[in-house]
Amino acid sequence: MEEAINEKMTSIIYNVFNNNNLLETIKQNYKKSDLIISVDIDSNDTTIMNVNLFKKLKKTEFVKTQLPKYKRVKEIDIDNNCCICLEQYSTNTYKRTLDCNHHFHKKCIDKWFRSCTDDDISCPMCRTKYEIKLDKITSFVVENK
Repeated sequence: MEEAINEKMTSIIYNVFNNNNLLETIKQNYKKSDLIISVDIDSNDTTIMNVNLFKKLKKTEFVKTQLPKYKRVKEIDIDNNCCICLEQYSTNTYKRTLDCNHHFHKKCIDKWFRSCTDDDISCPMCRTKYEIKLDKITSFVVENK
């Protein structure tokens, strides 16, 4: 039963994308692995579906746009070391403090995040998870009559 519903939804969504020339635009501009489709079905009226198409940010975009900003170290911080490379923060280097209050050299933590899998982007110290946000490309309502 569930498979039949999934096939029907897929067919309807495909037809909507195809009829609106969205499918061709998507094929030209995005890789399949970068896209996520979410479908919300109205619990009172299963003939209405709200379809959202999202693009996943690349990790380099995530690091640039979603992590807390970095700060220049103005004087040597003898009491603190970067927990990744274990070196002190020297003058004129850059330090990034995460939401969990752990801090690292900007280069070290940025490299760390780029090496993580999409499902496991986390602080190397406490494992606080960071989610890559999605950019909404389009949204539409489908009525299946």
